[in-house]
Parts: sequence; structure tokens; C-alpha cells
Amino acid sequence: MKKITALLVFMILVTSHSIFAQTKDSYLLKSSHQKTAAWLMLSGGTSLVIIGSLVELNNVVDFFGRQHNNSLVTGGILVITGGAIMLGSIPLFIAASKNKHAAMNLSFANQPVPSLVKNLIGNRSVPSLRLRLNL
Repeated sequence: MKKITALLVFMILVTSHSIFAQTKDSYLLKSSHQKTAAWLMLSGGTSLVIIGSLVELNNVVDFFGRQHNNSLVTGGILVITGGAIMLGSIPLFIAASKNKHAAMNLSFANQPVPSLVKNLIGNRSVPSLRLRLNL
């Protein structure tokens, strides 16, 4: 019986800690990292599209200049890869925005709670995590 009680208390402590592990600072840090990754993906994809376009343009000029070049596919692959990377940055921007808004809705506050002390009812301040939901 003691083992079951100890296991139950341990499970409650672990789950309660994991529920409140996300604080305002952790949401803001996560948002910052996601935004940085999104900007890197967007700029990297843009540079790949530009490089691929220049390679393709160079190959087309060589093709019309009677120089047969078999690397016409290289520019197309770079353009498609760059476009895919640029599209992949969109979900990261969206996730960064959601995490930033979640951080703005979290705050710590002292909430007054009615309590009974020696047959008297009074308010006692309890530190709590406040989550504001925009409906």
C-alpha cells in the first residue's frame, strides 16, 4: 500500500511539474528561436533561387551560343529546392507568432482566495499562474 501511495504522489508531482513547465520566458525564447530559423530558411531559400536562376540563365545563353551544356537541370533543381525551403519557413513564422501570443497571455499574479482561519473568513493571497484566453 505504501508503494502505491508513493507511486501515486510521484506521478502527481511529475505531471504537475510538466504542465507548468512552460513559462512566459520559455515561450518567448522558443518564439525567438523559431523566428531566427524561419529568417535563415527564407534567406537561404532566396539565395538558392537567385543562384539557380543565374545558373539556368548562364546555361540558356550557352545553349543559344551553340555550346551544349548538360547542366541545364542544375539550375532548375536549385530553384525548386530554394522555393521549397522558402515555403518551409512559413510554418515556422506562424508557430513563432503563436508562441509569442501564448507568452503574452501567461502571467504570474497573487490571487485573493477566501480562507477560514480560526473561525474567521478572510482573503489570503496565493501565488498563481494566470492564463488569459481571447475568445
